[in-house]
Amino acid sequence: MQNMENLVINENDLDYELAHQAAKYLHAAKQYFEAETAYRTAKSNLEYVESVVRREVRDNADKKMTVDQVADAARLDQRVVEAQRAYNEATANRDYYKSLKEAWYQRKDLVVQLAILQRNELNSLSSEHVVQEQQAQ
Repeated sequence: MQNMENLVINENDLDYELAHQAAKYLHAAKQYFEAETAYRTAKSNLEYVESVVRREVRDNADKKMTVDQVADAARLDQRVVEAQRAYNEATANRDYYKSLKEAWYQRKDLVVQLAILQRNELNSLSSEHVVQEQQAQ
C-alpha cells in the first residue's frame, strides 16, 4: 500500500510538487482502479461460492430446510468463509485506495494555493524592494 506520508507537501520546493502532482495522482487513481477491480471480483466470487454451497446444502439435506437454515449452513462452509474473508479484505483495500485517491486530489488544490501564496509573497517583496530603491534615490 502506498504510504500516506507521501502526501506531505515540501513547501520549499513547490515547483517540484506542482510538476509531479499529476503523476502521483494518476498513480493513486490506478491503484484505486485495481483495488476496485479486485473488490468486484471478490464480490462476484463470494456470490458464486455462496450459491454453489447453498445448492449443495439443499441437495444433501435429509429433510426440507428453510431458506434461513440453508443460508446458516452455507455460512459455516469453509469455502464461504474464505470467500467472505477475501471479500472483506478487498473491500477494506478498495476503501483505503479510494480515500488515498481523494487525498491526492485535495492535495493538488493545496499545492496550487501554496504556490499562489508564495508567488504573491515574492511579488510583494519585489514591489517593496522597488519602492525602497525609488525612495532611496
